[in-house]
Amino acid sequence: MAKIKIEIDTESIGAAPTISVIAASKIGVVSSIALPNALESAFKNGVNNSAIDVKIKDNCSYKKNSLQKLENEIRHFSNTADVIATTGGLVAYQAALSAPATKPFVSLAAELPAPTGLFKGGVSLESYQSNKDRIGILTGLSFGFGLANIGLFYNPNSAMNPQELSNWSNLVGTANQAFPGGVNSSGDNDANAYATDFGLTKIPATITALVISGDPFFQDTRAKLIAAANAWIAAGTAGTVRYICYPALAYQSGGGISPTPNRATLFGPDLPTAYSLLGQIAATVLSGAGGSLIRLPNIRRDL
Repeated sequence: MAKIKIEIDTESIGAAPTISVIAASKIGVVSSIALPNALESAFKNGVNNSAIDVKIKDNCSYKKNSLQKLENEIRHFSNTADVIATTGGLVAYQAALSAPATKPFVSLAAELPAPTGLFKGGVSLESYQSNKDRIGILTGLSFGFGLANIGLFYNPNSAMNPQELSNWSNLVGTANQAFPGGVNSSGDNDANAYATDFGLTKIPATITALVISGDPFFQDTRAKLIAAANAWIAAGTAGTVRYICYPALAYQSGGGISPTPNRATLFGPDLPTAYSLLGQIAATVLSGAGGSLIRLPNIRRDL
């Protein structure tokens, strides 16, 4: 139900009151994953207008082959909002295309095309495109990591999975150094699977450094992922150093769990900044101005 603002002119003596009805502007945010308060606040701070009604529907399923809930929420906001913002990965952007959205929309995802039609741009995190730089960080450390020692930990259910695996194979020269994780025996994303994903039966002993994919499900469940990665580091044989490169600054902590000191590097975007920029772009589109596509730079932090 749309909100309205009613203004009554009581200044004119002896005349009937004049009533004007102004529809409130609304932005509808649809996310495949849960949005913590910090990211919701960052988006609203980016909008920076208390007169704009921001409605958020998050945790709308991450299954790449099951877009129904995402599509339903996008259809809902197509009827009730003026601009739609999608977050939680490429899967949410794709849902806006397949629903399809009938209002202008902006997105935050790993990789986004140039704005066209109702897609007005957003924030591209350049997630898998930055894996080349993450490999460079690992090979440049003093622990002696070579290309043959570096693996990718990825989500096979991610919408960006085909592009990420192709990119990774080109970077390291083989498809055998990419390891799926975060999926249970039914093929659904499940953070409880991390405990076994980091075991020797899944990751060979020759792999001593891992790049964690910039997948939104991993970020959303990073507390359990970091705990499993810490256990993998601790289980290394004597004289062998294991190391993790995480894809965003958010991995500095997750639910009170922090990466192992001196065995981890964060290299990726600051997510509150990304959400604030998305809010700014959504508000700009709402004002009637053209949209834009921002490719967010990465920040490195050695822990």
